Amino acid sequence: MARPKRVISPVQAERFKTILREQKVSQRELAADIFISQQQLSRIANGKVAITPAVAEMICRCFPEYRPSWLLGLDDFKLEDEFTNQRVSRKERVALIALQTCLKANGYKLTIDDDGQLGGDKLLNEFLIGNSKAPESVVILGQDGRASARLSYEELWSLTDKVFDYVKWEVQKLTGEWK
Repeated sequence: MARPKRVISPVQAERFKTILREQKVSQRELAADIFISQQQLSRIANGKVAITPAVAEMICRCFPEYRPSWLLGLDDFKLEDEFTNQRVSRKERVALIALQTCLKANGYKLTIDDDGQLGGDKLLNEFLIGNSKAPESVVILGQDGRASARLSYEELWSLTDKVFDYVKWEVQKLTGEWK
């Protein structure tokens, strides 16, 4: 049985070439640094093969200002500063509020980790309305008030996207729009 073909995103090739151009590095030099053949990097640059998450991580270790998620085409925040300073969109706010509600209904609480100090509702609300920059991480407090889980900013948005997608799917089922 043949393996399913991976979808190759032209965005990945363009972003890969952007890194090479901005860093003034050749495919051959990068290949030597990350132990991948120059031919494989050429296929990536020409859009013949997709960048795997592992290769994206290796490239971004050489150039830490770039984000693997951006290189893979998963978001549009090229630099770490762009990602951490982003403001919350309406969709993200709604999904985060839904996540907060689900957690609260089950006896948990979401709070911002502000340099090791749990920031409480005020910081979270400031973040939600866009008056503060994105936190480095958030903490889910258990029923006993102690930290049960710590999520990075990326993990938080991954979780809120899942909540948003689940609610959307349920509504589509109820309205008959889901097939």
